[in-house]
Amino acid sequence: MWNLGDVNGDKSANIADAVLLQKWLLNKPDPDLTEWTAADIYEDGKLNVYDLTLLKQLITE
Repeated sequence: MWNLGDVNGDKSANIADAVLLQKWLLNKPDPDLTEWTAADIYEDGKLNVYDLTLLKQLITE
């Protein structure tokens, strides 16, 4: 089971997850989204800037 926002699968949502998702969105080499479903915070079945924005809000609360 994944935690919301825990993109890299380390059991917590933090800045590392936001950086990883941002790299993936920018199509940078080697972004491994271990838990890609945890990145779909907007819950629309796709990963996009809405998810990144919500992830950043989640980790700064």
